[in-house]
Amino acid sequence: MKIALAHDWLNQMGGAENVLEQMVDMYPGAPVFTTIYGPSLMPEAYRSWDIHTTWLNRAPAIHRHHQPYLPFYPPAVTSIDFSGYDVILSNKSGFIHGLRHTPRQLHICYCLAPTRYVWNYQGYAAREGFGR
Repeated sequence: MKIALAHDWLNQMGGAENVLEQMVDMYPGAPVFTTIYGPSLMPEAYRSWDIHTTWLNRAPAIHRHHQPYLPFYPPAVTSIDFSGYDVILSNKSGFIHGLRHTPRQLHICYCLAPTRYVWNYQGYAAREGFGR
């Protein structure tokens, strides 16, 4: 059975990244699909993982300031090609849950705490200083 791991972004450490590390340990060799990856911002051990990013990874300053790009995450996630995998394990509470898969593929979502920027975007944007 071919397994793929999916995660919203890899540019900061938090609880979701700790869960991802456990998944990588449980399924060694499974590739990690993510929208963006900033190697210098993540633990060195991540550099040995088979990490696949999307076109969004090339956006200016995205590794340090990913929040202004929130509207681009849904199309970035749906651009990920999971063909050839039987099981996709997604880990996060954001956009990665919208990944595309076929009826023959099993998508198991390990959903973490509710995504604050979805439930209270105005408050989140004001606190982060997004501006217009």
